[in-house]
Amino acid sequence: IDHAAERRLRNKIDLMILPTVCVLYLFCFIDRANIGNAKLAGFERDLGMKGYDYNTTLTMFYISYIIFEIPSNIICKWMGPGWFIPILTIAFGACSVANGYVHTKEQAMAVRFLLGIFEAGMLPGIA
Repeated sequence: IDHAAERRLRNKIDLMILPTVCVLYLFCFIDRANIGNAKLAGFERDLGMKGYDYNTTLTMFYISYIIFEIPSNIICKWMGPGWFIPILTIAFGACSVANGYVHTKEQAMAVRFLLGIFEAGMLPGIA
């Protein structure tokens, strides 16, 4: 065992990979939690939501997240995390931006569904 090479690898992981993973995890958390802030800012009123529409919008994310978690991991193994994680990051970033441009509750539900698809493979893919 080459202790110098092991130390260099550990330093590379600690200084380069770990901060990137932490930032990606933070972005995933912010994407999931940001809809609560939008609700406080009048999200329901702006989109004309009534009754359980807001809860349905929240649920759309978790439905797609659960359905696509395993297929996403299979694709990650097939593509490799070096390609898969950046693609997912760009895709869920685009969905996050798209949340700002929705005008109907149906659009909001569709964007949340897509967000769940793209975030499903992020955390298991990082691990």
